[in-house]
Formats: sequence, C-alpha cells, structure tokens
Amino acid sequence: MLISFVALMLAFGAQADIVRSQLTSAIEDREPTDDLANDVVGHSNTITQVYYFNHLTNMNGKVLQHKWLLDGVEKAVIDLKIGSNNWRTYSSKRMNDAMQGNWQVQVWMDGQQLQAHEFTYRLFQ
Repeated sequence: MLISFVALMLAFGAQADIVRSQLTSAIEDREPTDDLANDVVGHSNTITQVYYFNHLTNMNGKVLQHKWLLDGVEKAVIDLKIGSNNWRTYSSKRMNDAMQGNWQVQVWMDGQQLQAHEFTYRLFQ
C-alpha cells in the first residue's frame, strides 16, 4: 500500500514544499512561540538566541541547510536532516553585542537556494 501511495504521488507530481517559515525567539513542542518578523532586539551584555523554523513536506531523506549571514558574510551553516514527508525543523543563532547588523537566513537544498529571510539585530535603547 505504501508503494502504491508513493507511485501515486510521483504520478501526480507531488512537490517538495516549505509550508511555513518563521523567525522566533523560542521553540516549544516543535512549534515557534512568536513571530519576530524582521526586527530582533537584544539587551546589552546579554546573549539573545533566535531560531529559524521550517515546516516541510515531501522532503524525506533530504538535507536542508540554513545559512546565517551577517552583513553579507556567512557566519554559520547548519545541516538539517529531514526524517519524514511531514517534518518540522529549525536552527538557531546566539547573538551578542558585537553581532548587531543586517542578518539573513538562507534556506538551501541540493545546491539551490529555496528562500531567504532578512532581519536586523539591534540592542534595546
């Protein structure tokens, strides 16, 4: 039956998809707790952790990459293994005072950029 389902998906061109993406301050029960949109505010002398969440379909067995860039310079690359055709995953970045600026999280798979999310990290004034 599973083989029939897979054959049916292939016959009708089931497409891999990023269903949801979100920048958040925390993950609880595999879900983002809030939406930071494009403005992240930290406090002086404190570490601020942010997460980039993806909900994926039809990508079982693939490896998704999150690339974190600050002012166009790559700061981290995280490989995320996809374990089923309905999968939620995330990566995170810890930021300090020296990491203020324009950030971008890029989502890559098989050498192709699938999406990007831009945000600014700044300190509370």
